[in-house]
Amino acid sequence: MQTERRRETRHTSDPGWRRLGVAAAATMATWSVALQVVAGTVIPPVAAVGIAFALLATLVGRMTRTWVAVAAAVIPLLALAGNLPPIVHDLSHPEEAVVFTLTVVSVVGALLTSLAGFMLWFRRGGSATPAAVVGTGAVVVSAIVGFVASSGVESAEAAAGDVVVETRSVQFAPTEIVFTIDATGVWVDNADPFPHTFTIEGTGIDLGVPGYSAQRVDVDLDPGTYLVICAVPGHEAMTATLVVEG
Repeated sequence: MQTERRRETRHTSDPGWRRLGVAAAATMATWSVALQVVAGTVIPPVAAVGIAFALLATLVGRMTRTWVAVAAAVIPLLALAGNLPPIVHDLSHPEEAVVFTLTVVSVVGALLTSLAGFMLWFRRGGSATPAAVVGTGAVVVSAIVGFVASSGVESAEAAAGDVVVETRSVQFAPTEIVFTIDATGVWVDNADPFPHTFTIEGTGIDLGVPGYSAQRVDVDLDPGTYLVICAVPGHEAMTATLVVEG
């Protein structure tokens, strides 16, 4: 019993790492809220991540048990692994400044939470300040990179005969797009801060639409009904049908 108590209380000898763990986990919880506010809709997986990190922040700040440190070390890595495809996609598009920066914040927050958890778990010494400085610097640099990259994004003007489609809150509007015999193309207005694609399955049409921009594509398809999807990872539920009239 005394050995176990000594093992647990030794975690309190490194308050810098504990404070970093609390701050990083709280940042992740805040990131969850911010991303859903930006998206204009509740995103269940993101909400679940936010709740998990809010609990971690509370536990790391108030408890010194070994299992709390283990949870802080492992859960962030599992969260990163489970969301790797959308993370890679978002990090490869710095022109989407808001989402790019928020993704960097999420990665930095998760890694710092995990690092603090491991340091508390194995009762390592040393200052947590360098890790906090590096993490903060990465976020600042990403914000600058995103701002510069996003300044080069231009919107396309709608052409005569274009059918107008809007993407908002990870949905196409309308969900049934009617392409009349007189129509020439589709003009997609993206009201979301993150990218979408207007991809017509079974055809060569795969239009990328950066956040807060509008793009168009010529459409020359045989009469029929086609499935429209957004090919961005994590947007699998975003679908519509395109009806090409004869």
